[in-house]
Amino acid sequence: MSVVSSDLQLWLEGVDVRYGDVKAVSGAAFGLHKGEIGCLLGPSGCGKSTLLRAIAGFETVAGGSIAMAGKVISSPTLQLDAQERNIGMVFQDIALFPHLTVEQNIAFGLNRWPTSDQQARVQVLLDLIGLSGFETRYPNSLSGGQQQRVALARALAPKPAVLLMDEPFSGLDATLKETLVPDVRDILLKEGITALVVTHDQQEAFSIADKVALMNQGCIEQFSTPYEIYHKPETRFAADFIGQGYFIPATVLNSRQINTDLGVLDLPQESGFTPEFTVDLLVRPDDVLHDDDSPFEGEITKKFFKGTFFQYQVALANGRRLWCIASSHHNHEVGQRIGIRLDLDHFVLFPC
Repeated sequence: MSVVSSDLQLWLEGVDVRYGDVKAVSGAAFGLHKGEIGCLLGPSGCGKSTLLRAIAGFETVAGGSIAMAGKVISSPTLQLDAQERNIGMVFQDIALFPHLTVEQNIAFGLNRWPTSDQQARVQVLLDLIGLSGFETRYPNSLSGGQQQRVALARALAPKPAVLLMDEPFSGLDATLKETLVPDVRDILLKEGITALVVTHDQQEAFSIADKVALMNQGCIEQFSTPYEIYHKPETRFAADFIGQGYFIPATVLNSRQINTDLGVLDLPQESGFTPEFTVDLLVRPDDVLHDDDSPFEGEITKKFFKGTFFQYQVALANGRRLWCIASSHHNHEVGQRIGIRLDLDHFVLFPC
């Protein structure tokens, strides 16, 4: 069996997955260290679930390789059986056994363990997921969040080397997600498990993952921390997909200044573009602030109350529309004119 660098628990190098003549995944490459939580993030149909299935052993690899702890488990000439990979799975539909108790569901994959070890492991996991005392309950008596915790505990019970989770929170309401996703991250960290989660929800990805692989049309556009992907997107797709980003045109004045609809901006470092060159500046709603003292004004065309703040869409004199954040105490009506200013810490420019 081939051997690669063993300092990574999971390593993908140039992975291709095909369905006939269609390349569903192309050149996927990234790695996760032991205990790291990764995420495959992207829109529907981008190939993230296909890539997850290839790692699990349910899809064959047409090119490149997948390795765990230094040993190749998938390549065009090698396909280790799924049951031999020491990989746990949590599926979108949870799929608990309705005729088994919570305790029996969690112990399902421990049939080869001694009974005393099974009982000890189940109790450790029940304590970990906060369901101690629920041993004899059946899945239909549990809430959605409790069922998801049991499914996670069942997958963790055999102590897999890698845990794969395919849209595990998609069936839960937004309020439950807010508490469950960080809780699941804490559980994974306490177990020291290397995990890879598939989702199309960027807030979910940012809440659970140490590293994010952003996918688009079968390719990984960027692999880095949530912070880096948000503040330093490497491609237009990454900039547009993450954080409700949009672009406004700007003209390069010199290596450290650009001119925009909201004035001249000083760059923290050289832009790399020549004077008079036209670029697109990435702007997000929290980069445009309501400021009564600003010389630049816009007319409010839409407003959304977010609780702690208002989000306004404002139209500039030239017709360009921007999104703006304002304190919840600044309650303005559609049609009013307000002062706005750019407040950028990170300048991301793309050539037009």
